[in-house]
Amino acid sequence: MTREQLIDKMNILFDSVTKGMPKDLEKLLASGGVDYESADNDFLLPRKILQAILKEEQFQHKPLSEDRKTKKEIESYYAMI
Repeated sequence: MTREQLIDKMNILFDSVTKGMPKDLEKLLASGGVDYESADNDFLLPRKILQAILKEEQFQHKPLSEDRKTKKEIESYYAMI
């Protein structure tokens, strides 16, 4: 795979992830579990919600393999970010 091919594939995945995020937000808000009306008008609540949504996306895009080598490789990539 070339660098450009990797970037193209990653952009496809980025688009896929971000398209699902508004749906996750709507689902969360519809649950009634977020008291946004009493939250301060800053970025604390939005950042918490973003973290929750990213955690959900993590499970939606888990690796096809659960072996130790794959997990170690992912942790190595994470450490480089």
